[in-house]
Amino acid sequence: EQRAQAKAKRTMCAQGFYEAETLAFYADADLDMLHIAADAPERNVIRIVNPISSNLTIMRSLLAPSLLNVAVTNLKKGNAAGRLFELSNIYVPKQLPLTELPEERLHLGFVAFGEHEDFFAVKGALEDLAASFGVTFEVERAEDVPYLHPGIAAYILCKGERVGVFGKLANDVTSELKLPKDSRANLNIYLGEIDWVAFHALVPAAVH
Repeated sequence: EQRAQAKAKRTMCAQGFYEAETLAFYADADLDMLHIAADAPERNVIRIVNPISSNLTIMRSLLAPSLLNVAVTNLKKGNAAGRLFELSNIYVPKQLPLTELPEERLHLGFVAFGEHEDFFAVKGALEDLAASFGVTFEVERAEDVPYLHPGIAAYILCKGERVGVFGKLANDVTSELKLPKDSRANLNIYLGEIDWVAFHALVPAAVH
């Protein structure tokens, strides 16, 4: 498992992604930022009884908000382009209130932003990741992901099973990010996430 994770990280780095490490906490506002519906599974979160900060009140149920916040911070500081990934756990409660430890499920999240990023460039990076594990990725159009552009978003399939999603950040989400005006022109932000556990289960044992 450690070798497989190291291989994934090397492959992402070879595609121009830098590894990010973000906190395992954020706030409801971070899910609001992605227009996650109130009744969506991602809202089934573990709340911190004594949070150290008002913006660190829940255990994360997605990596996407964390990585988008890093991209926004870079854009506000004048870094007009970049690629980032994170291989970290999300936290899925078996029931609420908690009576036992939650599932800590490994996800691979990624964000690519900049004038020259496009759907096919990101798709190519993901295809390279799949190839490094001896499998292929197919894509199917995704129109029901609230934070992605309905015409530029896709589910990621491996051996016919849906293991992730990626696409261009929806226009209405982008417009609410309060980015400097000079960074909005020709801005492309692509955001995605792969369920590492589901993906890794489909990888041939000889390639792990």
